[in-house]
Amino acid sequence: MSIKITRSNNRYPRSKLLLGLTLVALSGAIVLGAPYVRAQKKMNPLQAEAMRLNWAIVTASGLPNSPELISQFDRAATLARQENYPDSLSAWNKLLSPASKGSKLIATSEFLGQCYIRKAYVLMDMHKYSEAKNTMLHPVAVECLSNFTREDKAMYHFSLANIMGHLKDQAALEKEMMQAIEIYKSLKQGKMLQQCYSNMLTFARVYGWKSFEQKILKEAQNL
Repeated sequence: MSIKITRSNNRYPRSKLLLGLTLVALSGAIVLGAPYVRAQKKMNPLQAEAMRLNWAIVTASGLPNSPELISQFDRAATLARQENYPDSLSAWNKLLSPASKGSKLIATSEFLGQCYIRKAYVLMDMHKYSEAKNTMLHPVAVECLSNFTREDKAMYHFSLANIMGHLKDQAALEKEMMQAIEIYKSLKQGKMLQQCYSNMLTFARVYGWKSFEQKILKEAQNL
């Protein structure tokens, strides 16, 4: 069954903000790369990903992403905007494949997280919702989420909620969408608030979740 769900129109922005992006440090002014993480007895997901990709993952402010990575990001995003989803997915997979040993590629953790999430968006457009869910909930994506802007965090939860809706997981749909709603309320983004409730209502009506539908209608009246 195909369900038409309204989404944000700004799902594939070019990486203009990624050229000089700065981040709040995860654990001090450090760069996570092979020499650093090898000295650690236990690696967190971001450190393990730095090892896998042969990237230096920047968790302090002041350093930009490598132009090569930005170019690959923009190509994958452009293919998605052109609705060439198979090639876009291939481009995201290539971007997230290990670089050659000795690579001097540098990326912020926000950039890395956005790569995973943009890949998930493409999987959604291909109706591969289980794969999209796994990508959104990948430990690396979740680890990077703390460095996202509030608006990007809201879009993450909004998108994950829609994935859960397509998977008929009512509880997860509500949980993720309510997190998005709380952020959109704080940002005073009325249009996105309405979109959140509209999408939940669509799923409720398609799947016959009557009590959930009534709950949504009641909450929406307080907007």
